[in-house]
Amino acid sequence: MIGDRGRVLKWRRMPTTRLKIEEMAGLDPREVPMYWLSEVALYTGVPESTLKRWIGQISSAKPLIVPPPEEMQQRTHELRLSFANLLETHILDAARKHDIPIEQIRRGLEYLKERFPNTAHPLLTTDFYSAPGTRNMFIQTIEGPVNISRHGQSALAQILEKHLQRIEWDRSGPIRLMPMRSEIVVIDLNVAGGQPVIRGTGVIASVLAGRWRAGDTEEELAKGYDLPLDDVRAAIRYIDSAAA
Repeated sequence: MIGDRGRVLKWRRMPTTRLKIEEMAGLDPREVPMYWLSEVALYTGVPESTLKRWIGQISSAKPLIVPPPEEMQQRTHELRLSFANLLETHILDAARKHDIPIEQIRRGLEYLKERFPNTAHPLLTTDFYSAPGTRNMFIQTIEGPVNISRHGQSALAQILEKHLQRIEWDRSGPIRLMPMRSEIVVIDLNVAGGQPVIRGTGVIASVLAGRWRAGDTEEELAKGYDLPLDDVRAAIRYIDSAAA
């Protein structure tokens, strides 16, 4: 289970003692800053402007997603998000696509934080998702404070189920995400530094897309990396469709 930092952290430009890379090696890897906002937007399909609102960067409202604290960031002018934040973005995308008002989502998350006070990421609490019927519990939990039934509970349940099924867990917590746009590409916490790769390999999707844009043919890439042609095409399509 992901640990609680005990306070809501906002991105701010103030002097602080930053952790060194080697000091972060002993931390939960899900909490370490790994992704620029542009990368999270590319991998999840959520617009960068929406991400900035969700983390409170261009909004005065309380953040829906809390980035790693400033002392873990390596730059003062641009923050990175964690693997946990990436998964939170993936889940919140379900509500976004169903047009649930942002304030109702916010109230639902506050309720979850009350129910699960010892976790910094209530949407990613293993106890919340692992027990039988947890998806119903999730819907009932949000439905209590925000009354989403008038927004189509059954439709939201289907969207949430599709998103939650694409997160894989081990005993330590969530470790792998299969993005909604691909059945071939996965984002694995323990492979290629958490970059999207072709499933079952360490071949980074953005590397294939970059070489394809530079002039390599799909057939040449498939032969060079010893991959099925369809997998190469799927990886390029995953990166290229979001970047367009």
